[in-house]
Amino acid sequence: LEHKAEGHEAGLVNYNNGLPDQDTVPSPVKKGESSVRKRPGVDTGSVKKKPGVEPNYAGAREPKALPGSDLSVVPNWPSKATEERLGQLSGVAIDIYGNAIIFHRGDRTWNGMTFKGDNTYGLEKDKPIPQDTVLTVNATGDIINSWGKNMFFLPHMITVDKKNNIWLTDVALHQVFKFSPYGGDHTPLIVLGERFVPGSDDKHYCKPTSVAVSDDTNSFYVSDGYCNSRVIKYGVTITPTGVHDVKKLFEWGKGSGPFTVKQGPNSFNIPHGLALAEDRSEICVADRENGRVQCFSLDGDFTRSIKPEQFGSRIFSVAYTKANGGQLHAVSGPEFSLNPFGKKPTGYIVSMETG
Repeated sequence: LEHKAEGHEAGLVNYNNGLPDQDTVPSPVKKGESSVRKRPGVDTGSVKKKPGVEPNYAGAREPKALPGSDLSVVPNWPSKATEERLGQLSGVAIDIYGNAIIFHRGDRTWNGMTFKGDNTYGLEKDKPIPQDTVLTVNATGDIINSWGKNMFFLPHMITVDKKNNIWLTDVALHQVFKFSPYGGDHTPLIVLGERFVPGSDDKHYCKPTSVAVSDDTNSFYVSDGYCNSRVIKYGVTITPTGVHDVKKLFEWGKGSGPFTVKQGPNSFNIPHGLALAEDRSEICVADRENGRVQCFSLDGDFTRSIKPEQFGSRIFSVAYTKANGGQLHAVSGPEFSLNPFGKKPTGYIVSMETG
């Protein structure tokens, strides 16, 4: 597969998250604990490293530390004005300055009318979301950049790479996009997949879910997704004129098919999120409906399955940090249960050493 897109990578925008100077930010104090489940139902605010200067929240509670990590909940984040602009949230990523970049669905929700039986988009294809769908939010919870109106139909996930480029998936379009930092001129640097056309060959996706990008940005992975149950690795080179040349390297998992009941290695039941741990030479996949995280070598060879009892039956997303010897941050989804007191969506911190 070769794909070329005209465009240049924009220079880095100096959004320093509202802090006076990055040199004034002290390193967080480690809690000394290993891997502890975060309790559900705590403050729904975002999570970030503790800066040296906290916003002055009148009457706010003390930030709640997450056990087993260097992070704490930011109370009263985001601002009310930001909340009012958010639709159904589909993804969030952190840029190189510590800002949160949110991908949301504006006036759209995913329901029984969204897709037809053949996985094609069931709503009007000439009416994209009219609101800005990509919002950059700083430490005080205020929007400092927004874009993406009249571009997307059903946002899914967002990834920010080490050069601050933004990667997005849209399950209605069945496409994957790369944009310059903060959207650039809103012309994508890479577009993969055919608009509104699902498929399983090298030129098509079927509701692609997530992207993970190498630190040098020379390779990336796509989880595809709701129908194909596969992960694909690509290589990318950029010419001096800014042309992106994308080549498919390999894929795995496709043969297991969607909604498989198999629990063996390489069998996915909706590969829903990706976490790249390059220091460990692993790529980890949130195997959603199998309620586990599967990890593989960077060449797609199975290395291990992580499924502690606390996970429950569904894992929606996963992220990796080198902190505390290497940790996975995973989040579960709602259980299929009529029990009103059943397990709620919960965040977990898992040691990569012990699982």
